Amino acid sequence: MNGAAFLPAGRGQLPHRAREFLCSALFRLTTAYQARRPFARKTQPAFASGSRLSVSKLKMKTNIGLNDEARLEVGQMLNLILADESVLYATTRDYHWNVTGGNFRSLHLQFEEQYTQIAGWIDEVAERARSIGCGARGNWADLTKAARCSADPGIGLPAEHMLSELLALHEEMIVQLRTDSEACGATFKDAGTADFLTGLMERHEKAAWMLRAQLETEEEEAG
Repeated sequence: MNGAAFLPAGRGQLPHRAREFLCSALFRLTTAYQARRPFARKTQPAFASGSRLSVSKLKMKTNIGLNDEARLEVGQMLNLILADESVLYATTRDYHWNVTGGNFRSLHLQFEEQYTQIAGWIDEVAERARSIGCGARGNWADLTKAARCSADPGIGLPAEHMLSELLALHEEMIVQLRTDSEACGATFKDAGTADFLTGLMERHEKAAWMLRAQLETEEEEAG
Protein backbone atom coordinates (compact mmCIF):
# COMPACT_ATOMS: atom_id res chain seq x y z
CA MET A 1 0.00 0.00 0.00
CA ASN A 2 1.38 3.44 -0.87
CA GLY A 3 1.44 5.76 2.17
CA ALA A 4 0.92 8.78 -0.05
CA ALA A 5 -2.68 7.72 -0.49
CA PHE A 6 -3.39 8.86 3.08
CA LEU A 7 -1.89 12.36 2.62
CA PRO A 8 -3.97 15.38 1.46
CA ALA A 9 -3.19 16.98 -1.86
CA GLY A 10 -3.66 20.58 -2.97
CA ARG A 11 -3.33 23.71 -0.83
CA GLY A 12 -1.52 23.46 2.49
CA GLN A 13 0.29 20.25 1.56
CA LEU A 14 3.45 19.37 3.54
CA PRO A 15 6.95 20.16 2.25
CA HIS A 16 8.50 17.54 0.00
CA ARG A 17 10.96 16.12 2.60
CA ALA A 18 8.21 15.88 5.25
CA ARG A 19 5.93 14.02 2.84
CA GLU A 20 8.70 11.54 2.02
CA PHE A 21 9.29 10.91 5.71
CA LEU A 22 5.60 10.30 6.46
CA CYS A 23 5.20 8.07 3.40
CA SER A 24 8.14 5.94 4.53
CA ALA A 25 6.76 5.71 8.07
CA LEU A 26 3.31 4.73 6.89
CA PHE A 27 4.76 2.06 4.58
CA ARG A 28 6.74 0.52 7.46
CA LEU A 29 3.69 0.53 9.75
CA THR A 30 1.51 -1.11 7.07
CA THR A 31 4.11 -3.79 6.37
CA ALA A 32 4.51 -4.57 10.07
CA TYR A 33 0.72 -4.83 10.54
CA GLN A 34 0.28 -7.24 7.66
CA ALA A 35 3.18 -9.36 8.92
CA ARG A 36 1.26 -9.90 12.17
CA ARG A 37 -1.77 -11.32 10.21
CA PRO A 38 -0.35 -14.34 8.34
CA PHE A 39 -3.78 -15.77 7.48
CA ALA A 40 -5.37 -12.57 6.25
CA ARG A 41 -4.63 -13.28 2.59
CA LYS A 42 -4.41 -17.06 2.72
CA THR A 43 -7.35 -19.23 1.60
CA GLN A 44 -7.61 -22.41 3.65
CA PRO A 45 -8.88 -25.64 1.97
CA ALA A 46 -12.33 -26.88 3.03
CA PHE A 47 -10.79 -30.07 4.40
CA ALA A 48 -7.19 -30.93 5.19
CA SER A 49 -5.70 -33.38 2.69
CA GLY A 50 -5.43 -36.12 5.32
CA SER A 51 -8.90 -35.62 6.82
CA ARG A 52 -11.43 -38.44 6.63
CA LEU A 53 -13.88 -35.83 5.33
CA SER A 54 -11.63 -34.89 2.41
CA VAL A 55 -13.81 -34.36 -0.65
CA SER A 56 -11.39 -36.27 -2.90
CA LYS A 57 -11.53 -39.32 -0.64
CA LEU A 58 -15.15 -39.14 0.51
CA LYS A 59 -17.07 -42.35 -0.24
CA MET A 60 -20.56 -42.75 1.18
CA LYS A 61 -21.63 -46.26 2.13
CA THR A 62 -25.27 -47.24 2.12
CA ASN A 63 -25.95 -48.44 5.65
CA ILE A 64 -29.64 -49.41 5.85
CA GLY A 65 -29.46 -52.85 7.45
CA LEU A 66 -29.10 -54.79 4.19
CA ASN A 67 -25.87 -56.40 3.09
CA ASP A 68 -24.43 -55.44 -0.29
CA GLU A 69 -25.39 -58.73 -1.92
CA ALA A 70 -29.04 -58.34 -0.90
CA ARG A 71 -29.13 -54.71 -2.03
CA LEU A 72 -27.70 -55.59 -5.45
CA GLU A 73 -30.16 -58.45 -5.94
CA VAL A 74 -33.11 -56.26 -4.98
CA GLY A 75 -31.73 -53.45 -7.14
CA GLN A 76 -31.60 -55.77 -10.15
CA MET A 77 -35.15 -56.89 -9.40
CA LEU A 78 -36.35 -53.27 -9.30
CA ASN A 79 -34.59 -52.47 -12.57
CA LEU A 80 -36.34 -55.35 -14.30
CA ILE A 81 -39.66 -54.07 -12.97
CA LEU A 82 -38.68 -50.61 -14.20
CA ALA A 83 -38.12 -52.04 -17.69
CA ASP A 84 -41.47 -53.88 -17.68
CA GLU A 85 -43.32 -50.80 -16.44
CA SER A 86 -41.71 -48.72 -19.19
CA VAL A 87 -42.97 -51.09 -21.88
CA LEU A 88 -46.44 -51.03 -20.32
CA TYR A 89 -46.34 -47.23 -20.29
CA ALA A 90 -45.28 -47.00 -23.94
CA THR A 91 -47.90 -49.54 -25.01
CA THR A 92 -50.70 -47.76 -23.15
CA ARG A 93 -49.72 -44.44 -24.69
CA ASP A 94 -49.48 -46.05 -28.13
CA TYR A 95 -53.05 -47.33 -27.75
CA HIS A 96 -54.21 -43.94 -26.47
CA TRP A 97 -52.99 -42.40 -29.72
CA ASN A 98 -54.24 -45.09 -32.08
CA VAL A 99 -57.53 -46.37 -30.65
CA THR A 100 -60.53 -46.15 -33.01
CA GLY A 101 -64.13 -47.30 -33.06
CA GLY A 102 -67.44 -46.52 -31.43
CA ASN A 103 -65.95 -46.22 -27.94
CA PHE A 104 -63.03 -44.11 -29.09
CA ARG A 105 -63.54 -41.23 -26.68
CA SER A 106 -64.01 -43.32 -23.52
CA LEU A 107 -61.04 -45.58 -24.33
CA HIS A 108 -58.89 -42.64 -25.41
CA LEU A 109 -59.46 -41.03 -22.01
CA GLN A 110 -59.13 -44.31 -20.11
CA PHE A 111 -55.77 -45.07 -21.69
CA GLU A 112 -54.59 -41.53 -20.97
CA GLU A 113 -55.54 -41.90 -17.32
CA GLN A 114 -53.70 -45.20 -17.09
CA TYR A 115 -50.46 -44.16 -18.78
CA THR A 116 -50.37 -41.08 -16.54
CA GLN A 117 -50.64 -43.35 -13.50
CA ILE A 118 -47.97 -45.70 -14.84
CA ALA A 119 -45.57 -42.78 -15.39
CA GLY A 120 -45.84 -42.05 -11.67
CA TRP A 121 -45.23 -45.71 -10.80
CA ILE A 122 -42.11 -45.76 -12.96
CA ASP A 123 -40.70 -42.81 -11.03
CA GLU A 124 -41.45 -44.52 -7.72
CA VAL A 125 -39.71 -47.75 -8.80
CA ALA A 126 -36.62 -45.82 -9.88
CA GLU A 127 -36.55 -43.88 -6.62
CA ARG A 128 -36.92 -47.09 -4.64
CA ALA A 129 -33.83 -48.48 -6.37
CA ARG A 130 -31.92 -45.30 -5.58
CA SER A 131 -33.07 -45.31 -1.96
CA ILE A 132 -31.38 -48.67 -1.35
CA GLY A 133 -28.18 -47.46 -2.96
CA CYS A 134 -28.58 -48.92 -6.46
CA GLY A 135 -28.74 -47.29 -9.87
CA ALA A 136 -31.88 -46.95 -11.97
CA ARG A 137 -31.90 -47.60 -15.71
CA GLY A 138 -33.07 -44.58 -17.68
CA ASN A 139 -31.86 -45.34 -21.19
CA TRP A 140 -34.73 -46.47 -23.42
CA ALA A 141 -32.60 -48.97 -25.37
CA ASP A 142 -31.48 -50.61 -22.12
CA LEU A 143 -35.04 -50.70 -20.81
CA THR A 144 -36.55 -52.34 -23.89
CA LYS A 145 -33.72 -54.87 -24.02
CA ALA A 146 -34.20 -55.83 -20.38
CA ALA A 147 -38.02 -55.92 -20.45
CA ARG A 148 -39.66 -59.33 -20.05
CA CYS A 149 -42.95 -58.34 -21.69
CA SER A 150 -44.16 -57.10 -25.06
CA ALA A 151 -47.38 -56.23 -26.89
CA ASP A 152 -48.68 -55.73 -30.40
CA PRO A 153 -48.24 -52.21 -31.83
CA GLY A 154 -51.34 -50.01 -31.84
CA ILE A 155 -51.64 -48.85 -35.44
CA GLY A 156 -54.61 -50.63 -37.00
CA LEU A 157 -55.27 -52.71 -33.87
CA PRO A 158 -58.96 -53.18 -32.92
CA ALA A 159 -59.97 -51.61 -29.61
CA GLU A 160 -60.91 -55.00 -28.14
CA HIS A 161 -57.45 -56.35 -28.95
CA MET A 162 -55.86 -53.32 -27.29
CA LEU A 163 -57.80 -53.99 -24.11
CA SER A 164 -56.76 -57.66 -24.17
CA GLU A 165 -53.09 -56.75 -24.64
CA LEU A 166 -53.10 -54.24 -21.80
CA LEU A 167 -54.95 -56.61 -19.50
CA ALA A 168 -52.38 -59.34 -20.19
CA LEU A 169 -49.52 -56.94 -19.45
CA HIS A 170 -51.03 -55.88 -16.14
CA GLU A 171 -51.72 -59.47 -15.12
CA GLU A 172 -48.12 -60.42 -15.94
CA MET A 173 -46.95 -57.54 -13.76
CA ILE A 174 -49.22 -58.67 -10.91
CA VAL A 175 -47.80 -62.22 -10.96
CA GLN A 176 -44.21 -60.92 -11.12
CA LEU A 177 -44.71 -58.35 -8.37
CA ARG A 178 -46.27 -60.96 -6.08
CA THR A 179 -43.26 -63.23 -6.58
CA ASP A 180 -40.75 -60.41 -6.12
CA SER A 181 -42.47 -59.08 -3.01
CA GLU A 182 -42.32 -62.50 -1.37
CA ALA A 183 -38.63 -62.86 -2.31
CA CYS A 184 -37.79 -59.45 -0.86
CA GLY A 185 -39.30 -60.39 2.48
CA ALA A 186 -38.30 -64.04 2.79
CA THR A 187 -34.96 -64.18 0.98
CA PHE A 188 -33.46 -60.69 1.16
CA LYS A 189 -35.07 -59.48 4.42
CA ASP A 190 -35.98 -56.18 2.75
CA ALA A 191 -39.33 -55.40 4.32
CA GLY A 192 -39.43 -51.90 2.82
CA THR A 193 -39.17 -53.06 -0.79
CA ALA A 194 -41.52 -55.98 -0.10
CA ASP A 195 -44.14 -53.55 1.15
CA PHE A 196 -43.51 -51.18 -1.77
CA LEU A 197 -43.96 -53.97 -4.33
CA THR A 198 -47.13 -55.17 -2.63
CA GLY A 199 -48.59 -51.68 -2.92
CA LEU A 200 -47.57 -51.48 -6.57
CA MET A 201 -49.15 -54.87 -7.22
CA GLU A 202 -52.44 -53.64 -5.76
CA ARG A 203 -52.44 -50.68 -8.15
CA HIS A 204 -51.95 -53.02 -11.09
CA GLU A 205 -54.79 -55.19 -9.80
CA LYS A 206 -57.11 -52.18 -9.86
CA ALA A 207 -55.97 -51.19 -13.36
CA ALA A 208 -56.53 -54.77 -14.55
CA TRP A 209 -60.01 -54.77 -13.05
CA MET A 210 -60.90 -51.61 -15.00
CA LEU A 211 -59.60 -53.09 -18.25
CA ARG A 212 -61.34 -56.40 -17.64
CA ALA A 213 -64.66 -54.62 -17.02
CA GLN A 214 -64.21 -52.53 -20.16
CA LEU A 215 -63.34 -55.62 -22.19
CA GLU A 216 -66.47 -57.36 -20.98
CA THR A 217 -68.49 -54.32 -22.06
CA GLU A 218 -66.87 -54.36 -25.49
CA GLU A 219 -67.64 -58.06 -25.90
CA GLU A 220 -71.26 -57.60 -24.83
CA GLU A 221 -71.73 -54.78 -27.30
CA ALA A 222 -70.12 -56.80 -30.07
CA GLY A 223 -72.36 -59.78 -29.28
